Amino acid sequence: MTTIAKISCILIGISFSLRLHTPLAYGASIAISLIFILIEEKKKNFSIFKFINQNPIIPYFSLTLLSFSISSILSTLPLRSFLVTIYFFSFFLVSYLFFSFFKKKDDRLLLTLNFLIISIFFSFSLVFFYNISNFKTVFLDNNEIRKYKGFVNLLTILVFLCPFFESVAKNQKPYLSFIMLILIFPIIFLSNCNSALLGIIGGFIGLSIFWFINNSRNKKKIALTFVIVTFVAIISLFNSLSYKVEKVIKNNENFLISTDILDAHRQIIWGFSFSEFKKNPFFGVGADTSNFINNSQDVIGHALTGDMAYIPSHPHNFFLELLLETGIFGLLNFLLLVFFTNYFLVKKLNFYCKSYIIFFNGYFWSASMVNFSFWAAWWQGSYFLILTLLYSVSKYQMRKLNVD
Repeated sequence: MTTIAKISCILIGISFSLRLHTPLAYGASIAISLIFILIEEKKKNFSIFKFINQNPIIPYFSLTLLSFSISSILSTLPLRSFLVTIYFFSFFLVSYLFFSFFKKKDDRLLLTLNFLIISIFFSFSLVFFYNISNFKTVFLDNNEIRKYKGFVNLLTILVFLCPFFESVAKNQKPYLSFIMLILIFPIIFLSNCNSALLGIIGGFIGLSIFWFINNSRNKKKIALTFVIVTFVAIISLFNSLSYKVEKVIKNNENFLISTDILDAHRQIIWGFSFSEFKKNPFFGVGADTSNFINNSQDVIGHALTGDMAYIPSHPHNFFLELLLETGIFGLLNFLLLVFFTNYFLVKKLNFYCKSYIIFFNGYFWSASMVNFSFWAAWWQGSYFLILTLLYSVSKYQMRKLNVD
């Protein structure tokens, strides 16, 4: 292995710990590793893009790119919309470059995994001991320790995937990972990171659904029925919230959902956002522009929301954010792209490897229903990087079992 390849592996492995500092440090680590990979693999770069061109997900990729581009053209801030659209699809293409870098290069993958495990353990230890040391001075006064709250979303999924990474890299039982799995829950509790809990629940629900469909006779029919019912249920919820918003604010009626389950501000954000979606249902208002639409920055004026606006920065729900900003065409094409990307990745893997990829998707998209903006580059980039690592490790595992 060349020195450039080693540096790339190390930078990818430690990148998640650098997110503790800033998203910029995290992004810089990935960007530098990418530059080194392009230098290292310069002879293969053309063939990589030739491989991408023959990939079965290209139709879904092209349709999503087209629908996002149309939304950007129609956007009130076209440049802003085009920029986030470009980096979204750049992440998609870069993930192929990373996979090609690891493909059948076991020494590169194992070096990356070893530094990734060290990175996860370092991040876990730092957040754990910081939260414990601030229990009396911060938690008891504020009911949460906010410093690493956003990062805990990422740390939690890395800890849950760590047994897979450690068992492959170390070729032994992942004792370290099991310890972190137990102790991640105090971190979530002290950080008051409900989105991480929702992600864990979503991950296990995803696994349960996968197990049920996998053991059914008519797999395609059951899977399609589940997808349609889920989609209709989510749309119905948002529609009900949109009709309730004005009554809650002006007439002081009760919220549709108990605020013990879903906070008042999110219910108003989601209801308002869906009402705005109805005005531009096909291609939306433009990517990453929801907080610039009319009245979005008006103060709500409800007793439970203080001086908060209708959309403070984004709708705090990836599904609704894409629906509002890229319309029904953008959302549907995106969902098809994500589904078929994962489908083509996992269809030749064994149940064990599939389970980790399904849990990861269940976690990520469930947590994204309540946390960051879909266009948050570090969160979006983390999805593609982790998915690439999971698939690379899965392929390595399959080769070891002589199944590849």
